[in-house]
Amino acid sequence: MTTKEANFIVEELSKKDASDIVFLSHPYLFKDAIIRRNGETFTGSEFFIGNATLFTNVKQSFIDMLAARKNKTAGVFVDCCGVKHPYDFTECEGDFLMALHGHHHSEGYETKDGITQFLFQSMTLDNAKNTEPNVFYFAYIDKEAKTFKCWKNLPGYDAWEISIA
Repeated sequence: MTTKEANFIVEELSKKDASDIVFLSHPYLFKDAIIRRNGETFTGSEFFIGNATLFTNVKQSFIDMLAARKNKTAGVFVDCCGVKHPYDFTECEGDFLMALHGHHHSEGYETKDGITQFLFQSMTLDNAKNTEPNVFYFAYIDKEAKTFKCWKNLPGYDAWEISIA
C-alpha cells in the first residue's frame, strides 16, 4: 500500500455522508479461526499489504483504523512507508458493515476486532483440495438484523447467513 493509496482509503473512510461501507480487499485482514460452511476452521496466510518487515505494525494499524471506523473514533494509521495518516471518524454517519476478500481459496469467514470478513472462493486451483468450479456469489446485507447472507450458483449449497454485529 503506497502513501497515495493510504491517503485515498483514509479519505474515503472519513466521508461524513450516510453511506455504509463494505471494505473489499485482496489481502486477508485476519488469518486465524476462519470458519467454513461445515463449521471447520482453517488458518489463512500471513501476507498483508506492503512490506511488513520494515514496519511490522502496518497490519495492526490498518485493522485498528477499520475498527475505529466501525466504532466512530479517531486515531492514526501508519502506512508501509512509515507515513502517518490521522483520521477522525467521530462524525461519520454511515456504518462500517464488514470486509470482503475473494479469489481462489476456501470459502469462510472470521470475526475479529469487531469486524466480520467473508472470504469468497471463486476458482479451482490445479487439483487442490477444497476447491470448486468458478461460481457466482449472490449476497445481501440486512443492516437491521445485522446479518450478511450469501449463496452461490452451485447445486447443494444453501444460503449462508453470518452475523455482522
